[in-house]
Amino acid sequence: SNLETLDQKVAELAGKIKQATGAGDYTAAKQYQTQINQIKETYKIDVVAELTAEHEQFVRAIDDAYAEEELNFNTQWEHRLDEFNQAATEKMNEMKEELQQKLMKLEEMCKQKPVRFSSQVLNLRDQESRLAKNQRFDEAKAVQKQADEMEQDEIQQHRLSQQQYKDQQKLELYRFYEKQSKALMTKIEAGRADIISKWSSDMDKLDKHHEAMLKAEDIRYNKQKQSKVSNLTMNTSKTQVDLSKVREVGSPVQQYIKQSGAEVNTQFLGSSMGPIISKTQGLSKLK
Repeated sequence: SNLETLDQKVAELAGKIKQATGAGDYTAAKQYQTQINQIKETYKIDVVAELTAEHEQFVRAIDDAYAEEELNFNTQWEHRLDEFNQAATEKMNEMKEELQQKLMKLEEMCKQKPVRFSSQVLNLRDQESRLAKNQRFDEAKAVQKQADEMEQDEIQQHRLSQQQYKDQQKLELYRFYEKQSKALMTKIEAGRADIISKWSSDMDKLDKHHEAMLKAEDIRYNKQKQSKVSNLTMNTSKTQVDLSKVREVGSPVQQYIKQSGAEVNTQFLGSSMGPIISKTQGLSKLK
């Protein structure tokens, strides 16, 4: 490996320094020492570049997973809000339809209610009939005219009474519908606000989880860089971190997330990165 090669080169140069020092050739010894420092500096630059590339790969993986989760997350909430709005519209339409049915029933009932003439009209019609049977036509005609006029008055009065009754019933129906409609709209607005509030709250959790993942990766990267740079003879295989390890429970990333209070119900990146979406009571508010 590169580290083994480095150790070999350093060991060889260290041997040459010892020989040069023993021979009193301090100029050569200094040159060998300079070469060792240059080799170590080059290795340090290479190590930092490798760690930085790995770090950037981790960050991209975290950002990509977050972008995917955010898209799925918002799609679910938009669907939930659409379902709620659809249910609210159906409820409003049901209420309007119920009002129309009651108005039609009222109209039909008023049409079917016949005129009930007074006893005076009935007596006049009976008197008219008896006069006609006795061929007292002039008197029958006079009584008929009187009965007709009285009937028309009572018909008009019946129509007026029915119209007043119908108008009063309509007014009560409209008032009742307006009251029910306002109550329903209050429930709809409360339900919609409940959904949006939970949506926003869960979005905050998702954002905090993403921030915690990035922060944890920064911590891992800086610790690893410090460890490798401070001890160039460290076995590189001991400090290699597989990308999948970031996703495992118990990894430094997950431990940091837990300590930071941004832990969510997940063990892996990707579709399960985000928190369990809060259940909304929005739809139940319409019942």
